[in-house]
Amino acid sequence: MTDPQPQVISSTPSRRGAMVALAVCAAAVLLADGALRWSDLGRALVAENVYLTKPAAFSEDPHGADVVVTGDSRIGAAIDPAAIATEVNMERGEALHVWNAGLSGAPPMAQLAWVRRILGQKHRARLVIMGISPYMFSSRIQTSLSRESLGTFYRLGDIPAAFRAGASAEDVLEILTHNVLLFSRLRARLLEVVIQHSPIRGGDSFGPEGFIANAEVEPAVQATRANGRAIGYRTELWKPEAQLGNEQMGYFVEALRELEEARVPVVVLNTPSASQMELAYGPRSLYDEHIAYVRSTAARFGATWVDGRSSPAVSDRDFMDGDHLAGKGASRYSAWLAHTVVVPSLGGRREDRPSGCATVFAFDDEKLPGWTLDGEAVRHPLAEQGRHGQTAVYGQVGARFFSTYGNAGDDDVGEATSPQFLLTGNTVRLRVAGGAGVNLAAELVVEGKAVDVARGREDEVLRDTVWNVKNVVGKMATLRIRDHVVGAWGHLEVNDVAVCP
Repeated sequence: MTDPQPQVISSTPSRRGAMVALAVCAAAVLLADGALRWSDLGRALVAENVYLTKPAAFSEDPHGADVVVTGDSRIGAAIDPAAIATEVNMERGEALHVWNAGLSGAPPMAQLAWVRRILGQKHRARLVIMGISPYMFSSRIQTSLSRESLGTFYRLGDIPAAFRAGASAEDVLEILTHNVLLFSRLRARLLEVVIQHSPIRGGDSFGPEGFIANAEVEPAVQATRANGRAIGYRTELWKPEAQLGNEQMGYFVEALRELEEARVPVVVLNTPSASQMELAYGPRSLYDEHIAYVRSTAARFGATWVDGRSSPAVSDRDFMDGDHLAGKGASRYSAWLAHTVVVPSLGGRREDRPSGCATVFAFDDEKLPGWTLDGEAVRHPLAEQGRHGQTAVYGQVGARFFSTYGNAGDDDVGEATSPQFLLTGNTVRLRVAGGAGVNLAAELVVEGKAVDVARGREDEVLRDTVWNVKNVVGKMATLRIRDHVVGAWGHLEVNDVAVCP
């Protein structure tokens, strides 16, 4: 009896069947994903995610951006693009387009994705400001928020940059799958809506050029909120539980490297915060180590470091909590940043005075030697920006200007008289802003008589005023600043007084 021949089973049909099954599954997945993309649900879920909509709006902006500011919600609340553009226009005569790219919880991982978009624009940015908040390099940073950008606005072309920044294979796979499949990108919210019946939140607006002004709050509310936030930050900042060092460092370095390679000037900004945040920044925190690391890394790549934590433009009352500015404070902070950082980074102020002008009062000396001051409006007259209750003051020269906006705002009155100076030229030039009331004026006084007067235009723009003094050349004069107006626009600002040919 012969042994039975072994049965040979061909593998071809089974392989073919598996391939067909895979193709059917892939087609079904792609069809389902396409249906989601074109459905009202898919569009609504995309529209409610600011990590998707804000970068897309930036990339689609036909104006491009000359100045872009990246960072977390501290930057989102602090930088008013219109205020920066206005100050640059006043000082340099240029109309710039400014974008606020701040996103809630966005650390350097998100900022690298922004940098890639900035460098991909046809209109190349002239300046990038990277806001770096103190918690960003802590080992206790909240992972879910810090990695949000990987699954949202990282694109396939950003994968090499993510690799250079230290992204893991799993992170790269996430970028890949989320770009190919929308339902993968939206899966968490999709499950909430479909299974838990979570309502659609609606479109997540981010305002013109990425900025929405926060509402003003009462001082007691601000203080309570700020203390609560400061205590909460201890989790991320206090040693020994928290240590300096996390994956964000690689993304910070890569963002700076790419900007340096593209020869785009960079400012690294320590983000603003109220004084109550000292509860989190004390000696037990990572704060000093963080600052030292950020400064040294910025210097490595030729970036300018700016400590924007405390600014003369704002005080605690200008915050809505511990580290988010309200609207008026944001406009003043932004104008201060433009005057002290942006304008110098773009080449400095445009000279708009005739050659031969001699400055008489620059208002740089806080003691105001030789001046006579009388009244609450001039008790502390030198300001570096508008004060609490004001919007931003634009167009100043130098570090300070003279302001009669006192502690009681427009309700303070007073008068100031300068020391005498010689009229050596045919004109006197000064910059004036504020109110236009009859009893509100900057006056040139010669031999006890006011021979010229200047007033504001009921706005906060310091404009050049020219007095023709040919008839009194060679005589001694004083500048008198009078504020005897109470109520709206009851203040005046004066800056950069000079005698010119």
